[in-house]
Amino acid sequence: MATKKSKNPKATQDQAAATRKDGWQNLVTGLGTKRDKRMHTTFGGAPIWQSGQILDELYAGDDMIARIVDLPAQEMTREWLELHVGDGPDIAKAMLQRLEDLDLQAKTDEALTWARLHGGALMILGIDDGQTTDKPLKEDSIKSFGWVSVVDRWEVRVASRYEDVRSPKYGMPEVYEITPASEGGGSAVNDRMFIHESRVIRFDGVKTPRRRMALNGGWCDSVVTRLYEVIRDFCLGYASAAATLADFSVGVVAIQNLAEMLAADQEGLVLKRLEMLDMARSIARAVFMDAEKERFEYVARSLTGMPETLDRLALRLSAGTGIPVTLLMGQSPAGLNATGASDIRLWYDNVRSQQNQYLTPRIGRVIRLAFLAKDGPTNGKEPDDWSISWRPLWQPTEKEQAETRYLTMQTDVGYIDRGVLSPRKVAESRFGGDRWSMETTVDIDDWDEFGEPEPDAGDGTAEGVGA
Repeated sequence: MATKKSKNPKATQDQAAATRKDGWQNLVTGLGTKRDKRMHTTFGGAPIWQSGQILDELYAGDDMIARIVDLPAQEMTREWLELHVGDGPDIAKAMLQRLEDLDLQAKTDEALTWARLHGGALMILGIDDGQTTDKPLKEDSIKSFGWVSVVDRWEVRVASRYEDVRSPKYGMPEVYEITPASEGGGSAVNDRMFIHESRVIRFDGVKTPRRRMALNGGWCDSVVTRLYEVIRDFCLGYASAAATLADFSVGVVAIQNLAEMLAADQEGLVLKRLEMLDMARSIARAVFMDAEKERFEYVARSLTGMPETLDRLALRLSAGTGIPVTLLMGQSPAGLNATGASDIRLWYDNVRSQQNQYLTPRIGRVIRLAFLAKDGPTNGKEPDDWSISWRPLWQPTEKEQAETRYLTMQTDVGYIDRGVLSPRKVAESRFGGDRWSMETTVDIDDWDEFGEPEPDAGDGTAEGVGA
């Protein structure tokens, strides 16, 4: 009997496309088919936190979550910053004192911490420019800069956004409504404040897609969101190990005809015998038994492979956080010639990158506004040439410091002999600040004060800076 062919070529193509599958399949072993267990593994999705209470509880009750949240923020602010002002070190010193009065270092650490934990935070700047806080800041009318405060994202609601499509800030928050959390968990209506975005410094959590930010009320994700399952497995592994150690060794008493005694309703006799054995073991530190009918021994569980498994869980957690195991777990590296120095230096390089990309524009804006304040060190005038740099996180040993100073001294001698620098300029660069510095400050306009270098006798040409 002949098979009837389809008269619709498109329908035939659709049927072929419906049965075609891309990927590796093996019908014998079940690889890539419904019998493959891997095919039933799906991603459940990252959680969307509806309030900050669970995150607060996790931060308060889990030491690893607290360390993961705290450590990067602490490292980014630990050594703080250096302020460089072209007009002179006195202005820089006065401004650093002003930042200390504002407690900016601690406030920055707090803002970074709550941003990592909750996905966002605001640093509110206590600036008086003669306007209400819901109006844009007038930088040329700043009278005083008196305080800095920090709130997390759960105390903030976006009241309005920029609606002008032609604005570079289109869609971004314009005015925030601040509702500080009180001790009772609520807030009075008169405690609420509307504040313009130009009067705050915004700190965000981990990088988050815009569609997911919309689900978070315009905020980024918490660092806990991405690590939730990894932290759970890590804590479960260590908890299971602790439970295993609690029952590591079990005492076993072998009694002849135990089953028959229990069947004959002689439980009391059995319990009395066990009680006597336990009392004898506790008092005399020995067990007296019937050599023919009883036997007592300890049976211990095997812990083979458990330390390696826990180490792998720690490595997995370290990979997820980006924090070296030596810092995350607070332990020295093991193995031949293992120092962990390369991991620590890589970590510090990453922290320095975060300082430059993330903190510099935010803290730089705070310093600029402090310069513009009429009650500031410069009476409201911003210096023409100023910058900030972050102090090194890696602290060299005394031997390394001595070697650095010796090499710097040899370099300075070469500069002085060649007439590039004067001894006074070297002394000012090395010892003119609060601490010894290897950075050399040269003003080319003042270079002639100690004369140009003598011409080289070999070819009769002058060499040096400005030749």
